Amino acid sequence: MPRALVSQVLFPLHERLKGKPTYAYLRDLERTQWLSPGALRELQFRRLKEHLDFACREVPYYQRVFAEHGLSPAQIASFEDFSRLPCLTREEIRRLRADLEPRRAVRGAHPVSTGGSTGVPVTVMTDPRKSSAGDAARLRAHRWFGVDVGAPEVVLWGSPIEGGRQDTVRNLRDRLINSTFLSAFDMGEAALARYVKALARKKPAKIFGYASAVYLLARYLRRIGWTPPGSWPLAIFVTAEPLFPFQRSLIESVFGAPVAVEYGARDAGLIANQCPAGGLHVNAEGILVELDAVDGGMAGNGVFATGTRLSWAT
Repeated sequence: MPRALVSQVLFPLHERLKGKPTYAYLRDLERTQWLSPGALRELQFRRLKEHLDFACREVPYYQRVFAEHGLSPAQIASFEDFSRLPCLTREEIRRLRADLEPRRAVRGAHPVSTGGSTGVPVTVMTDPRKSSAGDAARLRAHRWFGVDVGAPEVVLWGSPIEGGRQDTVRNLRDRLINSTFLSAFDMGEAALARYVKALARKKPAKIFGYASAVYLLARYLRRIGWTPPGSWPLAIFVTAEPLFPFQRSLIESVFGAPVAVEYGARDAGLIANQCPAGGLHVNAEGILVELDAVDGGMAGNGVFATGTRLSWAT
C-alpha cells in the first residue's frame, strides 16, 4: 500500500474502529517532547493528580487506602506526598482484584496477564486509551529514526494462533498497513530461509521484534553471506528481552542499521525508548519511574500507571 494512504487513511481508520485515540496521543507527544524538564515535571504531576482523583473516586481499594492514611487527593501536593501511599504487591493484586476495579465501567476495559518473568503472573485491567498511549510513544520513537506510520515493516513476534479465522483477519490487516508478520516461535532453518525471502520481497524500513529472534535472524543472514542493500532497513527495534552487546553488534553489522531498545511491561505499558544518540528516554508524559538508593546507586522500584501504587492506567 502507498505509505501516504496507510498513514493518512488506513491506519487512522484502523485505530478509530478499535476505539483507540492513538493519533491524538501522538500529536500530543510530538509537542510535549520539546518541553523543558521543569514543564514536563509539572505535566507529570498534573496527570498524576488526575489519576489519583479517579482512583479515589472510583476504586474501592484506594478509597480505603486514602482513608486509612488520613489522606485525600487534594493533600497530595508533591511527588514526595505521593510516596506516602503504600505500594501494591502481586499478592494483593491477586487477592483484591475486585476492589481494584472501578465501580463505574470503563469502556473497552479488559484483563491482561503479566508475563511472570519476575514471579507468578498476575492479571490487571487495561483499556484502549492505555494501549493507545503506548502505541503513540512507540510511533514517536520510530519517528526519531526517520520511520513513520505507513513505512513497510517486518515484525518478528509470537502468536499462539495458527491457521484460524483470527490469523486470516490479522494477515489482511497487516497487508493493509504494510506490516509483515514472521513467527518468532519458528526459528528453524526452513523458516529462516522463508524469512530471508520475505525481507527481499518486502524491503522493510524497520524490523521490530524480540531481541533474541532478531539476533537469530541476523546470525543466519551472516552465515549465508547476506548483505544489506543499502537503502533498508532504516532501523531495528527490539523489545521484550535484554539486548546483550554481542547481539547488538552482530545485528547492526549485518543490517547496516542502528538498533534501538524499548523497555516496557504489560501492566505498566511502554516505559522507555532508545533514541539515535543511544539514550533510553522514559515516556514521562504518562509514566513516573520511582527510584531507590541501593549500594550507592539507584534502582527502579515501581512505575506509576498500573505500577506499584496505582492499579489502572487511563
